[in-house]
Amino acid sequence: MGRTIAKNGMHASVRTTIVRIDGYSPVRMSARTTAATVAQSAAVEVAQPIRERADSRRKRLRLIEAARIAVAEHGLDVSAADIAARAEVGVGTLYRRFGSKQALIVDVVVDSFNEVQAELDAALTDEDPGRAFAACMNALTHSLVINRGLSEIVRPEVKLVEPILTPLTRLRNACEALTLRAQQHDVIRADVTWRDILMFCYSAAIAVPFVGLVADDQQWQRTVVVLLDGLRSPRATPLPGEPPKDLVEPTAVDAQAADPREGQLLRTP
Repeated sequence: MGRTIAKNGMHASVRTTIVRIDGYSPVRMSARTTAATVAQSAAVEVAQPIRERADSRRKRLRLIEAARIAVAEHGLDVSAADIAARAEVGVGTLYRRFGSKQALIVDVVVDSFNEVQAELDAALTDEDPGRAFAACMNALTHSLVINRGLSEIVRPEVKLVEPILTPLTRLRNACEALTLRAQQHDVIRADVTWRDILMFCYSAAIAVPFVGLVADDQQWQRTVVVLLDGLRSPRATPLPGEPPKDLVEPTAVDAQAADPREGQLLRTP
């Protein structure tokens, strides 16, 4: 914080010291007062930390929001250049503010896990075990649908760092507690585990085009409804949304199927 330069005056009877405190002009003082003054200056500096400039704060917040959107849309492999461009800042600003792209991505992933955790914590306070369990499955599945980064972070090839392990463990524990409570009240079958539930949620979140079919944005909800019905006593639950639609016209499929040598069996119009 400061630098001390000792000087002995030619005609001085006491040893004097020039104390240079960062941000202030040099101050000449006696050796008896030097330590107390430096300590007092340090206390002032601790009590009054340097405030972040308004423009610097805006850039930091834009980078966090840009990283959040980029990770949700493109996953963990999003580039630093893409994040910086979305935030309308230079790549150098990203590294100066966060040290690395990974540090920024870890921050936004942890925030995303905390958002899901808030929904699970709310479910844990619900007195209805069945409603709480359904809220758990919906919250977990929806988070994977809207955030590609979360769906990638749980893959075995991704090396998890400590800041992510803590919220991930809390999420697993909450899912386990909600599953066990639902089973204790005979809401869901007893032969599934909370690990099954997490895998069900991950599977329900996957709705990519398949065999010429494309699902609407409510397909994950339809899948969760079917899963919940299968997990508890049978009952008729209205399915949300619409069933999957054909990517190609049925007539086009029939024509190609009649003579596969003419080209691909399914051809996108």
